Amino acid sequence: MPQRWSITSFMACQHRHYETVCLLFKFNADPNVHRENCTSPLMIASQNGDVEIVEKLLKHGCNINRCTSDGVSSIYLAAQNGHSNVVSQLIEAGASLDLSDTDGKTALFKACQNGHLEIVSKLLTCKANAHLRMVNNVSPMEIAEKNKHLEIVKVLKKHEVDERKLSWETFW
Repeated sequence: MPQRWSITSFMACQHRHYETVCLLFKFNADPNVHRENCTSPLMIASQNGDVEIVEKLLKHGCNINRCTSDGVSSIYLAAQNGHSNVVSQLIEAGASLDLSDTDGKTALFKACQNGHLEIVSKLLTCKANAHLRMVNNVSPMEIAEKNKHLEIVKVLKKHEVDERKLSWETFW
């Protein structure tokens, strides 16, 4: 795809221009185009909570699990920003739930950190690993407690999250 199409794809997603995204696909736009840091149009649409554009990108075969050079994924961005509908779309499309950034934060961790109860519940129900810890050994439950998201702590406990249980990834 010519460079100008790549730039146009990002701008259309950033500014939530669904019709432009549709037009780009009529001209065979690459749904997997990415910036130098590996940011993709799906990541931008997920971060913005744009259900229609996310659906269009998924329909055209974008890489749902692409991560930036810092390890950030589309589901991570949707969870971080409280976009429950987009998180649901990505889960239904087969997104990996436990991808982590370079600090070890997952989508579940970001939802716990930012107080997005519905997303935390959804991720736990879909078997996101609540025992994964950041590289500094902080868990999703600890960050929820620190930020006083007590309902999230209750949900984590209801899903039998055991703080004493360490995951294999903790040792890497």
